[in-house]
Amino acid sequence: MQKRGIGSVSTFPGFCGPHDSSLFKPIDTMTLGPTDEQIALYAYRALCREVFVKENSSVLIAQQMAEGHLDRGSRMLFDGYRTGTAIALRNLRRHKTHFDESFQAGAYQDVEYTLFAFKQKPFLAFSAVFYPEFDFLGRRLQNLADRDCELDLLTVCSAAMEGGWGLLLSWHKTSSTFCREFLGSLARVFYAGRGGEVALFRMVIASCENIAFAPDWWETQSSNGQERICSALSVDLFAPTGPDYLVAGLEGICDWEVDRVYSRIKD
Repeated sequence: MQKRGIGSVSTFPGFCGPHDSSLFKPIDTMTLGPTDEQIALYAYRALCREVFVKENSSVLIAQQMAEGHLDRGSRMLFDGYRTGTAIALRNLRRHKTHFDESFQAGAYQDVEYTLFAFKQKPFLAFSAVFYPEFDFLGRRLQNLADRDCELDLLTVCSAAMEGGWGLLLSWHKTSSTFCREFLGSLARVFYAGRGGEVALFRMVIASCENIAFAPDWWETQSSNGQERICSALSVDLFAPTGPDYLVAGLEGICDWEVDRVYSRIKD
């Protein structure tokens, strides 16, 4: 863990200043209500950041391969990176097109969501997109190894709310099939009293690359707690994700208590 200023960890240069300011004004200058427009904007910004990062990754991989200093094993590895990044970009751009079309039509209600509101002081800031592969019960939803599959995409982020903060899970209606199943499994965890808040914390740590901890919270954690979080943040590029990665882990660290749940899922 390293300390970074809020300006460097909470922004990305994906838009020019004027367009960034005008487009995201409803979420940059106001707390999350929530309104349909705000929900759509939070989801859209998370998606755009991921497109921006993947496009840069694609360029960097191509540059590394073009320099000609890689041995055979490294070239094979980078060729795999290039293929995977190309597949990821294809899916991300397809999802961005859906969002673009909805925005152009002013159809913010095309974005469905579930929002968990907390009254506690937030100690995390995060934003990410991912393809739900397994749900909170360990059941497979999508096969990420299928290169031809059009994967459903979920966005997750934190947002300031009046008197607290919110954890927002949102998706475009075109991704409703598996995103609804994913949220349904989370609902079963909550209803069964099996630690829904811990499950949310586990999901954030496991799924969010763009994440920041409040230093005063991090420094109060035990060395064991810090090690467990860092271990959960680590990714083994050569090992598949286990089906139970959202089922258990990181208990006893997070003290989140959901105060209220907002949801809009169209029939």
